[in-house]
Amino acid sequence: MTGTLALSGCVTASEDGGRLSDWTTGIGAGWDRFMTEVLTPLGNALFAILVAWVAIAVVARLITLLPLIRNLRVSRRTGTLFRSIGWSLLVATPIVTVLTTAFATDRLVTWLAVSTPLAWLAAITLGIGLATRARLDAKVIAPSGESNEAWAIDALMQMRKVYPVILRRRVPEVGAPDLSEFITLADRSGSGIASAIAWVIQALFNATPWLLQVTIFDGRSAAATIRRNGMAIGEVELDLGRGDLDSDQHRNLLVLAAAFAASTMEGRYPDGGPAITTAWEPVGYRLVAARSTGEERQHYLARAKAAESAGIDPVIPALVEDS
Repeated sequence: MTGTLALSGCVTASEDGGRLSDWTTGIGAGWDRFMTEVLTPLGNALFAILVAWVAIAVVARLITLLPLIRNLRVSRRTGTLFRSIGWSLLVATPIVTVLTTAFATDRLVTWLAVSTPLAWLAAITLGIGLATRARLDAKVIAPSGESNEAWAIDALMQMRKVYPVILRRRVPEVGAPDLSEFITLADRSGSGIASAIAWVIQALFNATPWLLQVTIFDGRSAAATIRRNGMAIGEVELDLGRGDLDSDQHRNLLVLAAAFAASTMEGRYPDGGPAITTAWEPVGYRLVAARSTGEERQHYLARAKAAESAGIDPVIPALVEDS
């Protein structure tokens, strides 16, 4: 009798173990089917979308370097429109491609007919939008030959002052507090990770198409070069004509550089009103005079008048009275 009960208990335990094994096996088989039928295709689709996004962004970035695009003269409104269309197509093209090819009978024909035109349209419109963005960064090289980040930030601040005073309209995208600007500031802090992120953003999305580079030689002379999409489109020598060679007048030199940069940028955006493309010298010297006193002020006013008498006709009223 005892043996019979024991045998019965063993059989019951065996049956329970079998049911548990079947249950766990069913869960495993169900998970495998879910992985195979859902997660794997979804992961492949997301990977394809990511690769397509990067590919379109790279092509758009290369388009910004084309000779006909690098120094394109379009209005700010047109550039904003191109960027809006380009970003929308960048997001939509890979998703549309995945959905249409997934349910198409002939996937190759569908891909060629739908994806390729959309991808090129996205790259071209985004490339033009990125190339024509009015965003400026600055680099200032001190007389020692080293890059001075504090002076570079000062140059951007001078640009923010020059635009509303001279052009009487909104400031371009100089030091705007968006993601790319925060990354630029983090990059200047010396963080390696921030530098890598800033490089990727600039490399892929052309965050700052304009670059003002000022090389300060001494206390009263410098050279300013402005680049757009990597191409130098203007270079001038800056000379205060006053002060010792060892005196620190970098801010006055940066004011002149800002006037030069503002006039050059405005010449590429026809919707901003009357530009000052040829008037940067009298404007710059009058701005320097506005922050000077006594004989120094009269000196800079005289230089502004000399520039005007040389044929440069400013389109604004005098910023500093002659008397």
